Amino acid sequence: MSSLMSGAQPGSTMSPFATDAGGPCNSGQFFLAIDPEGFSAGLFADRFATLAGSITAQEGTRLPGLSRLATRQESLARGTIEVDRELLKRVRDCTR
Repeated sequence: MSSLMSGAQPGSTMSPFATDAGGPCNSGQFFLAIDPEGFSAGLFADRFATLAGSITAQEGTRLPGLSRLATRQESLARGTIEVDRELLKRVRDCTR
């Protein structure tokens, strides 16, 4: 159904993304945004917090984005953003 809605080819008829073999990959995307609060009687945030807590309480687990969020908060607290020197040089070279 998502192939029909996005105009994409089914996976078996797509060309590879990484090479030019077979021409354009003929892929498409379909995004459906749902507000979970509309289906949870206003309890989504609490339920998610409970689920996230049970996941992170297990040794060796993490939730995607938590380290990025921590890094962002550290950067905001410092007032600076760390950027690799070589990357910064390459970016500056592109602007000249």
